[in-house]
Amino acid sequence: MSTDTPPPPTAPRHPRADTHLSAACRNLWPGRHAAELAAFTGRPKATCRAWLSGRRRPPVSVLRAVASALHSRAQEALSIEAFLKTEADARDREPVRRQGWASVCERSGPGSVPRDNRWRGGRKSRC
Repeated sequence: MSTDTPPPPTAPRHPRADTHLSAACRNLWPGRHAAELAAFTGRPKATCRAWLSGRRRPPVSVLRAVASALHSRAQEALSIEAFLKTEADARDREPVRRQGWASVCERSGPGSVPRDNRWRGGRKSRC
């Protein structure tokens, strides 16, 4: 038996659903990315599945259309993020609102020991 024989050729492997187009479509349309891509491009769903799985290459026009949709979604997300940051900063500058359960009242006039009126599992203090 000769050891000079090369190993048998393997079948060409197709890239799986880890393509960039698949990631973009999952971001744009979670849950129904193949059907929504088909509706977005006007192509059959089987063709879009082949693009997403990596068996076929999508046309450049489809890639550009999905990229522009992703770009507009990103701009929208960034504007919402900026609004939420300004809202959080404004809320940080507000004074802390005291809740009723955290208020401390004096039982028997000034100078006495302050008592806490929080419920402690059945043991309540009286003001």
